[in-house]
Amino acid sequence: MGNAFLMNQSSNPTSEGITELIGSLSYSGTYANSTYYRVADCRMGFNTSGEVFITIRGGTSTSYENVYFTLVSIPIGSGITLVGQGSYRYASETAGQYYTAILAGVTQKINVAINFSTRDGTYDWVRADMTVTYV
Repeated sequence: MGNAFLMNQSSNPTSEGITELIGSLSYSGTYANSTYYRVADCRMGFNTSGEVFITIRGGTSTSYENVYFTLVSIPIGSGITLVGQGSYRYASETAGQYYTAILAGVTQKINVAINFSTRDGTYDWVRADMTVTYV
């Protein structure tokens, strides 16, 4: 499981109606290993505006260094969207770069499961397919 952090915490987060949005961050898939990402350096955090930030640190390989995020499943009617992610290039990067996805519209605590089962040798990325569920 990845580590968690709180971003932009106000002195009274309950005044925003949001006190905690993050549950667990888990990984699976054919490429869920240190070649493609470093589990000890992955994080999940949130702010009181209903945004969740997922940061994945690339692994030891420069062949598939880039991480490309997709949102494959969300709770029905949740309104959660993938509004942004850190840019990736169509060429190998230095190993160990950080990549971030931003989920918006989060109103209650979520778990995020990331499946690393797809990679692209032409554009040098491993895909992080995210499944979001409520805790």
